Amino acid sequence: MTPKTLILFAALALAPPAFAQAPVETPQACAVIGDLAEAIMDRRQEGIAMSRVMTVVPAEDGPARTLVLAMVQDAYDTPRFSTPANQRRASQDFRNTMEAECFRAIQ
Repeated sequence: MTPKTLILFAALALAPPAFAQAPVETPQACAVIGDLAEAIMDRRQEGIAMSRVMTVVPAEDGPARTLVLAMVQDAYDTPRFSTPANQRRASQDFRNTMEAECFRAIQ
């Protein structure tokens, strides 16, 4: 994870994301972030164009938009793997990394 994304998690801890219904201080918010991270990486591993994935980015400026932009950029900085097992592992690892950073930010 890039330092930019780490800073964004800290900012996100101060404001609830637009795409989550629960305040960021809850484990449910970190689960939502994990779901989104996994979905983004799944699309990356499927070879979907980054421009198409950018459609999940919230339109309003704020911490949620900035965080999702950083997550998409981080996902697309990850290599695309050729085997389904490695693709799945990349998605799971990305989700776990994003959730871990979220939980660190709310502690």
